[in-house]
Amino acid sequence: MAADLIVARIVHIASAAIWFGGTLFLAAVAVPYARTLEETERSRLVTELGRRFRPVSWGALIGLLASGIYTMHKFGLLSLGALRSSEYGKGLLVKLGFAGLILVLAAWHDFVLGPRYERTGQGRGALIAIGRTNGILTIVVLVLGVVLAH
Repeated sequence: MAADLIVARIVHIASAAIWFGGTLFLAAVAVPYARTLEETERSRLVTELGRRFRPVSWGALIGLLASGIYTMHKFGLLSLGALRSSEYGKGLLVKLGFAGLILVLAAWHDFVLGPRYERTGQGRGALIAIGRTNGILTIVVLVLGVVLAH
């Protein structure tokens, strides 16, 4: 494999690890801990953790997007026709659809609902629902990525 594709794969896997690991940490460690705190302290902690994780998570998503697009380009998979012409391409289309949904939901969570909740204290349920949905979608995309790689 060419050196540029090895670098792209390393960036893709490292970015996935950062995104998945951060998401898992928040869901499995931070939120359960926050539930042991009183309401105002819980809200402050989760808001601050989210604010601090945001640049890391978006950096990882940008790394995933850039390395994925580069790899698709190198393998001639940037057109819909190329993606539809093979089983691998069709599987990649499914993965891309879920990844696109993650991006849309993450942007809505981080840049619309999160700031609204910080200003008004309203919309906590929607933030939680989107966070859980993105957690599940992240697992789905991770599994699809492993299946496609083998």
